[in-house]
Amino acid sequence: MWLVPERNVGVFIATNGQKHSDMPVATMQALAYYATDLLLGLEPWINKTALCTFPSPWAEPLEFPDVQFSPKTSDFALTDYHGTYSSPLLGVLHIRKSDTGANSLSFSMADVKGELLPEGGNVFRLFLSGRHRYMTSPKEGKHPIPFARLFFEFKGPECVGVKVPDSIFGGAPVDFTKIPDAKEEL
Repeated sequence: MWLVPERNVGVFIATNGQKHSDMPVATMQALAYYATDLLLGLEPWINKTALCTFPSPWAEPLEFPDVQFSPKTSDFALTDYHGTYSSPLLGVLHIRKSDTGANSLSFSMADVKGELLPEGGNVFRLFLSGRHRYMTSPKEGKHPIPFARLFFEFKGPECVGVKVPDSIFGGAPVDFTKIPDAKEEL
């Protein structure tokens, strides 16, 4: 979502079918730039031809680096992060014991699923799985790319919340508060 509050203009774009794109976000960026220019009464600087090749000719598409993520140790035991968290904006997310690794957590929010691996401290990297796994592995034969970094908050020894970025760009975080009375299904 792109907002221009001083002009009372906002652009929301949702797409699918980016599974095979080397630059999955570039399509949305190009469409947003084009639509925003039109809504503001400006001549679009991206023409209909360049829309299909964006970011070329202005910049060469960046290649994702092939880096293998190595999990670190979290500040607390993984069971201290387990729970149900709530946000008025995005609803409920669940953090549970992972079925795939002893040093990881399971993440689920609606139909978004993934694995959380500790980066160190109380920060975890989210690697998507299920129907969204292509966003973690955009290129065949390369190491998975984390979709987001989640920041857990503690008061003393108790986990009280988690901050989740509002986009893959790491935008403003959305606060999720841990629901203390939620029944744990471990």
